[in-house]
Amino acid sequence: MPERSPPLPADPSTRYRLWSEKAVEGTDMWDVEWQAVPPSTLPSIVRRLSRETFQALDAAALLDSCYVFTAEALASLLGEPAPL
Repeated sequence: MPERSPPLPADPSTRYRLWSEKAVEGTDMWDVEWQAVPPSTLPSIVRRLSRETFQALDAAALLDSCYVFTAEALASLLGEPAPL
């Protein structure tokens, strides 16, 4: 993960869908972006994940763009504190 990931948004009604995933060149990391589902104007959630974490989420089909998550659910998946 980056030095400090920005905190996840606390809006409980906003849902996020996987938008992009990209290997970080020259590293064993992946940048994964979840975008707020319209009509939200909140920024995307971007996290840099280890290859191991990326593969675990992918194997569990949690990186499928057909799923939507709340910020709280994403925090749980990523092992981060729940938004306040």
